[in-house]
Amino acid sequence: MKKTIKINTPDQIKNFVRLAQQMECDVLVTSGKYTVDAKSILGIYSLSLSEPVDVELIERDYQEKDAFLNGLIELGIIVE
Repeated sequence: MKKTIKINTPDQIKNFVRLAQQMECDVLVTSGKYTVDAKSILGIYSLSLSEPVDVELIERDYQEKDAFLNGLIELGIIVE
């Protein structure tokens, strides 16, 4: 599953990384030609966050996907 998100504040970054860390599967964030592990706060800070970024969940089951999507909606960072 791939979605576009916009992270604007340090609190949103912290909460997004926390959400990603709760997932058992891999979560990747891509900005331009760079892809980082969404579970790494340093990786997220290394990206240019001035524009929306793509987040990809390599899910193993639908429950995990639904939990992640609901988390993105609750954080208010989902663009697409």
